[in-house]
Amino acid sequence: GGDDDDGDDDNKPTLFPENVENEIHRRHTELVRPLIDAIDTAGIEYFKNERRVTAEVSEARTAIFAKLAKLNELLEERRFVAGDKLTAVDILLASCLFQFDAAYLDAYFLRECEGYQGSILLSDSHPGLKAYLRDMYGFLKPSVRFGSYRHHFRLHKAIETTRQLYSCEILEDEIGRIPSIYDELPNLHAILESIEKHAGGRPRGTSAASSFTQKITKIEGVPVPFWFRNDTFQRFRDLDLRDDDIILSSGVKMGTTWVTKILNSLLHDFDDDGNTTPMYMDDSFPNRLGQTYPDALFPSRDVLRREMDDLMAKTPKGREPISSNFGDFVFDDLIHQPTPRLFSSHLFGKKLLPKRLFDGWVEQRDGTIATGPPSRGQRGKGRLIVVVRNLKDTLTSLHFFRGEPKDGWDGNEHGPGSFRRFIDLEDCPNAYGDSFHWIKASAEAVEAVGSDRVLVVYYEALKANVRAQLRRINDFLGLPPLTDAKSRAIADACSASKMRSETGGRFKYAIRKGSVGDWVNYLNDERWKELDQVFDDSLGGIDLAEPLRFFQQKEIPGMPLIPWQDCDLETDRRTWSPYLCVSLREGMVVPDPDIVHTNNAIKRILSSTFRLLSFSSKMPVDLDENGSDGSPRYHLFLAPSDPWASPILAAMKLLGLERKVSVDISDGQSGAGWAFLNGASCAPWKGREGPFWLYEAYQLADPLCTTKILVPVLWDTVTERIVSNDSWEILKLLSTSSGSVTEIDDRSLFPEELKPMIEAMFSDYIGPLIDDVITAGLEYFRNDQNETERLQKGRINAYTKLLHLDSLLGTTRYLLGDTVTIVDLYFSAFLFQFDACYLDAFAFRGSDGFGEPILSGSCYPNLTAYARDMFQLLKPFVHFESFGEVFRIGPSIALTRQSCSSGGKSMDTLRESATATVPNLRDIIVFLEQPARESN
Repeated sequence: GGDDDDGDDDNKPTLFPENVENEIHRRHTELVRPLIDAIDTAGIEYFKNERRVTAEVSEARTAIFAKLAKLNELLEERRFVAGDKLTAVDILLASCLFQFDAAYLDAYFLRECEGYQGSILLSDSHPGLKAYLRDMYGFLKPSVRFGSYRHHFRLHKAIETTRQLYSCEILEDEIGRIPSIYDELPNLHAILESIEKHAGGRPRGTSAASSFTQKITKIEGVPVPFWFRNDTFQRFRDLDLRDDDIILSSGVKMGTTWVTKILNSLLHDFDDDGNTTPMYMDDSFPNRLGQTYPDALFPSRDVLRREMDDLMAKTPKGREPISSNFGDFVFDDLIHQPTPRLFSSHLFGKKLLPKRLFDGWVEQRDGTIATGPPSRGQRGKGRLIVVVRNLKDTLTSLHFFRGEPKDGWDGNEHGPGSFRRFIDLEDCPNAYGDSFHWIKASAEAVEAVGSDRVLVVYYEALKANVRAQLRRINDFLGLPPLTDAKSRAIADACSASKMRSETGGRFKYAIRKGSVGDWVNYLNDERWKELDQVFDDSLGGIDLAEPLRFFQQKEIPGMPLIPWQDCDLETDRRTWSPYLCVSLREGMVVPDPDIVHTNNAIKRILSSTFRLLSFSSKMPVDLDENGSDGSPRYHLFLAPSDPWASPILAAMKLLGLERKVSVDISDGQSGAGWAFLNGASCAPWKGREGPFWLYEAYQLADPLCTTKILVPVLWDTVTERIVSNDSWEILKLLSTSSGSVTEIDDRSLFPEELKPMIEAMFSDYIGPLIDDVITAGLEYFRNDQNETERLQKGRINAYTKLLHLDSLLGTTRYLLGDTVTIVDLYFSAFLFQFDACYLDAFAFRGSDGFGEPILSGSCYPNLTAYARDMFQLLKPFVHFESFGEVFRIGPSIALTRQSCSSGGKSMDTLRESATATVPNLRDIIVFLEQPARESN
C-alpha cells in the first residue's frame, strides 16, 4: 500500500483493516489454511508411506482441489480474498500458489490425482486464480524466488534418508544414495512468462498493480466497473418480479441511454395527443434522464450516507462521482418506481439477470431464489428487452468513450489498445466483458425467456426507422395503440440532439455521434477482417447476431460486375464473386435461414407477406393512374435471370401496357439481395446516386417485415407499398387491366371462360413443377451436393410432370387449346431456362428420371415443338445472357453456410459448384429458332 502512504500515521495502510478483519479470519480459516495444510499432508504422507496413496493422502488431495475451486470462484467475483483491498491473507495465499505450479504439482505427484484439471498459470482451468496471481505478482515480485521452490523436490529424499538412518538393514555407506523419482522438473521460465503476462494483454514488464484493468472485480467471470456493488446486484438477481416489469439488457455502447429514454417516453412522458405529461423530465424517480443501473446503487439511503466517502475514494481520478451519471438514487427507489417498473442495465444472460425472469425458479426458505430445470419450478415473470448494435460501431464508440485512451487503438507502452481489449475473448478487461460473450449469453437468455416475453431491438433498426420501432416496442409492452401524434413527439424527444440539450450535460459521454457505419473511418481493412474472423468463430450461427453482419461490411459482397445490358452469351457469371444469400427478418437483412439450416423441420420464412390473398375479376389497381411527377403510378422490379421476368415483359408488350407500368431490371444478386447498379427509376429513389437494392422497397413497404426478397415486385409509387411480389398474381393483374387484349387475336391472356382451367393448370401442374425443380436445386446445395431422399423425390416428381405435360401437348397446340394464355407464358419461359441453366446448375443431368434435355433431346417431342412455337412469341423477352446468374447460386449457398458456421463441405462446394458446366447457349437458341409447328 505504499502508493497510498501520505505520511499521516493515522491513515497509514494496514494489512489487517478493521472493517474486513472478520472476513480475513473467515477466509483464512475456511479456505487458505486448510489448503496449505492439505498440500503439506498430501506430500509428506505420500512419501512417508513409500509413495502409496493412503486414505489420508487421498482425502488431502481431494481437499486441495476442492479448496482451489472455491477460491477460484471467489476470486472471479472480487479482486482480493477479503474484498477490494490487499490484506495479509492474500500474501499468505499468493505465496502458496506461486509454488503450486512451480513445485507442488510435480513434486507431490498431484497431476495424477482425481480432480486435477490443469495448472493454474499454464492452463485456463482456474481463470480467477490465474488473474489473481498475475495481480499479486505486481505486489510481491521482489520477494518471490522461483528457483528456491526446487527444494520441494528434495522432500522424498529427505524422508527416505531419515528412515534409513533409523533402519538396521541399510549399510552406513548406502545411506543417502537414493535415485531420483522425477523424469523432469517444471519449466520455471514458462511459469514466469505466464505470470508476468497481463491478463488483458498488458505489455510484459508492466506491473499488474499499476494496471487499472486488473482492479476490476469479476462476477460469474464477467468484469464489472469500479462502481459495481455486489449487495445490490444480489438484490437485483433475487428481485421479486411482477408480470409487467420491464428488464432492459443492453450492451455497453449499444444504445442503452437511447432505448431507456424511448421506454420512459412510451410509458410515462407523452399522452396520445403528443403532449408532455407532468412526469416528463421529472428526475424524482429513476431512469428519467437516462438509465439508472441497479448494480451501481446503494441499497438504501442509510447505506448511502454511511459509505459515500468510501465510494468517492474509489472513483478513479478524473471521473465524476457515480451520482453525476445515475442520479442520487438507491435500490429502494427502483423497487418503488411507478408501474410498470423499468430496470435498465448492462447485466446480461441467465447468470446475471433476475432469476424470476426465467422458468424454473424456486424461492428458498431464506428468501433467496434458486434456479433449476424450467419444468420443475415457477413460470418466469416480467418482460425482457435486449438491445444490440453492430460490434464495429460498438468498438468505435467505446474507443472514444470519455476521450481517446492513452494506449490508442493498437497499443503502446501504456497498454494493449482498445482493439486488442475488445477482441480478447479470454480475459477482456472491459466492464461487462467482451461484447461477443455478451451477445452469446444474451441469445441464450432470449431463448430461455421465450418469444412471448422477449423483444430484441437493434440499434441500426432504430436509426433506420425509429417510428416503426416505436410501434413495435409499444405493441410488445401491451400499451394502447400508438397514435401518430405520440409517435412523432417521442421520435423528436428521443433524437440525439434533443437528448443532449435536455439532460444538462449529464450524458455527454453516453451520447456521441449516434450514427451507423462510423467505424469505416477508423483502422484498416486488416484489423476489421480480424474482428470479422472473431465474430464468425464466436457468433456464427447465432440468430441474435446474424443481423449485425450486414452493418459490419464495408461493401456489399458479391455485387454484379457489369449491368445486365452489357452481358452477352460469352459472359461467364461463374467468375463473379459469390454473395451471401439473405432475407428479411423483422425488417433486418439476415442470412436466409432456409439456406443456413439443413434441418427440414425448421420453419421456413414464407414469401407470402405481400401476396394478394385472393384474386377476382374486379381490378385491385388502376394501371392508368400516374404518380405525382406524371410517370406511371405502378412500377415493376424484375430480374432477367428469373423465369418470371420473360412472361411478365411479354404480357406487358402483348397487352399494350409498356407505357402504363414502368420497369427496372436487376443486374444480378448480391449480399443484399437483388441489386440495380444504376439505381431505381421510380419514386422515392429516382435520382439517387449509386446502386439500389430491392430489400429497400420491402423495408419501406413494411419496416418490420419477415420475408424473402423476391422478384418480381409490383410497386405503388404513391402509397410506397408493394402491391404484390407473386409472379402469378402479377400476371393475372396485368391481364385483367382495362382494355388489355393481345395483339395476337384481340383476345385476353386470361379470358373469363378459361379462368378456372387456367387456375387449375397452374395449381396442379405448372406451379408444382417449377417448385419441384427450384426446391431440388436448393436442396442439392444446402446438403453440400449430397444426394438426399428429398432431392431424389423432387427430381422424379419434376420428370413425371414433364412427361404428363408432354403427353398433353400431343393433343393440343397450347396448354388449354388453340389460345395462348398466361399459363403458356409462364410455362414456356421455364422450359427455356431448364435446358439453359437448371439442367446443369442444379445437377438434373444424369439424375434419376433424366433421359435427355427437353429442347434438344427426343424424350419430350411435344414439349420441344411447343417450346419452339412459344419462342417465336417470347424471343424478344428471353435474356439467355443473364441465365448464368443461376450458376452463382451453388457457390453463394456454400459461402452463406460457411459464414454462418453451418459446417459441412462448404468450401469444397464453393469450388466445385463454381465450375459446373455451362451449356452452349448459342446451340439452344439455334435449336429454338428452327421452324415452329403450325398446329397439331
